[in-house]
Amino acid sequence: MRLFFIATILVTIFLAAAPVFAYHSEISIGSSEFSYKFSQDTHSEITNFAYSVGKIANNKYPDLVKEDLRAEIFEGDSDESMAHQGSDKLAVDAKVGGQNEFAWFGAPDLHWKQVLEDYKNKRFKEAYRRIGVLLHLTEDATVPAHVRITPHGRGSEQYFGAGKTSRTDAQPTYKNNRIPPGISLLETVGDDLFEQVVENLASEGKIRLMAGGPVELPSPEVYMKATRNAVRRYLDSDSYWNQYWQKNNTFNSWGRYGTSGNNFGKGANPLGSKETRLVTFVFNTAIANTAGQLQVISKKLPPIAANLSISPKVFDEKGTKITFSVLENRTRAVRIKLTVGDGNGPSIIDEDGKIYDGRSLFDLDPETGSFQLPFAKNFTLNWGGNTTGGKITAGSGKVTLAVVDGDGNPSEIINGAFEYQKVGKKSFLPDRSKKMPTVGGVPTIDRIGNTQLHDSYDETPHRYLLQVFAGDPEGGKLTYSWSINCGYFVGAQNGSQIEWRYNTPGECAEAVVTVVVKDSEGLSTKKSQAVF
Repeated sequence: MRLFFIATILVTIFLAAAPVFAYHSEISIGSSEFSYKFSQDTHSEITNFAYSVGKIANNKYPDLVKEDLRAEIFEGDSDESMAHQGSDKLAVDAKVGGQNEFAWFGAPDLHWKQVLEDYKNKRFKEAYRRIGVLLHLTEDATVPAHVRITPHGRGSEQYFGAGKTSRTDAQPTYKNNRIPPGISLLETVGDDLFEQVVENLASEGKIRLMAGGPVELPSPEVYMKATRNAVRRYLDSDSYWNQYWQKNNTFNSWGRYGTSGNNFGKGANPLGSKETRLVTFVFNTAIANTAGQLQVISKKLPPIAANLSISPKVFDEKGTKITFSVLENRTRAVRIKLTVGDGNGPSIIDEDGKIYDGRSLFDLDPETGSFQLPFAKNFTLNWGGNTTGGKITAGSGKVTLAVVDGDGNPSEIINGAFEYQKVGKKSFLPDRSKKMPTVGGVPTIDRIGNTQLHDSYDETPHRYLLQVFAGDPEGGKLTYSWSINCGYFVGAQNGSQIEWRYNTPGECAEAVVTVVVKDSEGLSTKKSQAVF
């Protein structure tokens, strides 16, 4: 008996060192035995079920299933310190006037803003761990004691107090005092028995799973309050629950346990029918809302445009190279817009005739590096100054890069400066390094370029913009005549550009386009070229 008493005291002191606030492990002390039950973290169980209910792997959320990023989500989901003290720090740093009360429900966007800041600065490990924190807080919002602001567990006066002085603002009867003073043996505010009941039943697989699918809300930061409101409506619909948690009509004032005190499920085996239904409701609400929040987070993360470079920055008609990189978390195909000036300026046309007007889709490459997003690609293009508004004029300017992913999220806009110089006046002496144009020479055709106009392979008809790059030795006006062995043209057919369509995907894989270019003297040149 003496050994049992000593062991009990030692383990109690050990457990007192770890604050207990939400779903956690449980302690059981009896006259004949002592046991400390290390059940699986309930947050991880809820999130595992959320992955299944949300069909995360099947619905193409590659960032959420990438092994290293997924592990960080679960680390953050289980991190009590980051969820609570971390929320305090965010709220204080953001100067919203208080600690965890504000970060949880008064300013619920703080964690999401931090996710975006880490993400856009390529701190992906930190960003995905904080995504787990968002899930943790949503799951905690299903606990009735949190809904009705009932202090429980060590530190509750800090988490539920108001403002930076919450420890002194807490009502005296709910302060987390120790008996005897200064020794962590007995707390006046106990752990919440409801949470322990849920943990025990969840670890034993005794909670009926009824979540039919994810709850999809407009944005990640609204889930905590929406979840809390759902549980609040459930509790408020039946005065029966007031015996456990006194009804509290505002999220900004203190609540307390009801006439039955902190005794939910105590000595009840099995639980009563109402108690069982409440446990089932909150557990499945946590699963469905966590599943929806996971999906919405992945869909709301934007592409990242980075490393825009123009080299050389000062160039003439010989052209320059533009390089940049794009990273994306979910959709492999993105739209890229490169303009001269601001985002509304003319779009750049590279030397292969490709137009970067934000309409065509560009596939990124799979990325398997540690703590990297699933898709990334470095782009390089040669640019001679051609745009959809014509050739750029001499002088200083800037290139603007913007990317939009398949979910419609825009990247942050980035710019790069350049200076375009026109070649000076030519000497009357011949430049023997260049071939002199022949008087009365025929027009020349360099190449025929194509730009995809349809959004996806399944969209019909397939549409392409064909463009011929041709010139006349005398600088005269040119006319154009087009033909093709598959599909059909739309619109005017006598210009340097023409829209080509075909109705069945794949039917024109061997298409050959022919263009005849004629000058004002009637001299002509013909070129045939495979489109693909």
